[in-house]
Amino acid sequence: MSLVRLPVDPAGLHVVPLYVEQPVVVVPRDHVVSAFDSIDVAELADEHHWSLAEVTAKEAVEAVAGGTGVVVLPMSVARLHHRRDVVAVPVDGVEGSQVALAWLVERDDELTQELVGVVRGRTARSSRGEQPEPSGGPRQPKQPRKPRSAQRPRQPRNPRGRRR
Repeated sequence: MSLVRLPVDPAGLHVVPLYVEQPVVVVPRDHVVSAFDSIDVAELADEHHWSLAEVTAKEAVEAVAGGTGVVVLPMSVARLHHRRDVVAVPVDGVEGSQVALAWLVERDDELTQELVGVVRGRTARSSRGEQPEPSGGPRQPKQPRKPRSAQRPRQPRNPRGRRR
């Protein structure tokens, strides 16, 4: 079982989309863009963009730290390669990265389905799967109440309503 970024070749796989990750632009800390809360991708048109087809994400962030351009990455990848001399700013106008859970079709057993259910947010009270016993295990029959004479005698109350 793996977390993957879509698209992937689904042949022989079960794929469950989970969420879309926010894209960010990584810029040097002293770059003009670092002052913004978010920026539109059109405003980055004059910048040199590092492509992940040319270099790894780590190499691109190192190049950005050196002041040689910017790189757009999924937020988790930018956090993974974070450095003190760069800043990640959310970028608008770029499609987010779809994250999914994928596993082999032949590995589709009860344990795998249980994990997939947890990842998708199913709870013990969901309609799919076995229904667990209520908390505390199987119910025990109620014990008959003791007669009042066998119970502990009550303490008299003081005038303020508190027990002495």
